[in-house]
Amino acid sequence: MQSVKVAFIFMSVWLVSSVALSNGSNAPELPILVNAKASVEYPILKKLQDLTLELQLLEITVKNRRDQAIEEKISTAIRQIEEQGAQISERFKNTRKDQLAGLWALFELGRRFDKITGVQPAEWEELLGALRDGQIIAGMITVHGRGGTLNLVSLTPLYIGKQFVWNVQLPQADRKSFWVQTRARAHFLGYRTGGTLADASLAARALAINAPYADAEKTTKEFFNTSYGRLYSAFETQRYAILQRVQMARKALTELEKNNTAMGTPEQYSHLYNQVLENLFSYGVDVSLSGAAQRDFAVKGFLFAESPERSQELLKRLKYTPSVATYNPPST
Repeated sequence: MQSVKVAFIFMSVWLVSSVALSNGSNAPELPILVNAKASVEYPILKKLQDLTLELQLLEITVKNRRDQAIEEKISTAIRQIEEQGAQISERFKNTRKDQLAGLWALFELGRRFDKITGVQPAEWEELLGALRDGQIIAGMITVHGRGGTLNLVSLTPLYIGKQFVWNVQLPQADRKSFWVQTRARAHFLGYRTGGTLADASLAARALAINAPYADAEKTTKEFFNTSYGRLYSAFETQRYAILQRVQMARKALTELEKNNTAMGTPEQYSHLYNQVLENLFSYGVDVSLSGAAQRDFAVKGFLFAESPERSQELLKRLKYTPSVATYNPPST
């Protein structure tokens, strides 16, 4: 009797397990999908799903499971970028020292008129110290005197890593300008300025401080374009296949919209497609120019093109927005 009971329990467990495994590996057909699979949209939807899945798998692969050949190319590119960037960074550091000297000469000019402006001598020292130590990097530099808060110069930094070069601009010629107020008061009190406060003289000083900026701007642009090109070349053999799949997925979205019935839902698929593009574009590498582990900047978008501008342009062109006029929501 005991053996019969054991056999019964065994058969029951085996039967339940078999049914569970069978149902898990071979799901029964859904009658509701019989007509759907025969619709004109089904082949397009299937193709679109396959392409989107492949692009998602590509994203996971390039971010987490790159092969050894590509990994070595990326490592070589990063090393070259960091070496070149460190050299440019040192040049920027030396250039800013020269610019600080030019700013100090400009401040010294302003200090000559402290008696009529009311600006305290210590304020000029504090300003230069803040600029030298990096406490002040960008924005309008002001001083405080009898006329209230007055604008001195405006600074716009151009960065390579943590080093930067300034573009210096004189303030607008109005009542808030230190130079306009000082010139007017000196003229009123009969001070001889020798033309040092004239617009042309001040503009020449600013131009001398800004002399390295144009070259620094050109160097920075070339550096980032070169960085893109080096990383872009690591995926050069893959790029055509990547963009081909993106374009095929976009074409499938276009076809889906042309056959847009309640089953089409191009809006949902276009959102997924655009998100996949953004994820692929977001893939990048961290670059450190100081030799430390911390990141100075990241290079992204090189899966699409060889320069930042072309990558952004291509991403924008490949994105898809369905026509609202032809879209029928599932509720219809």
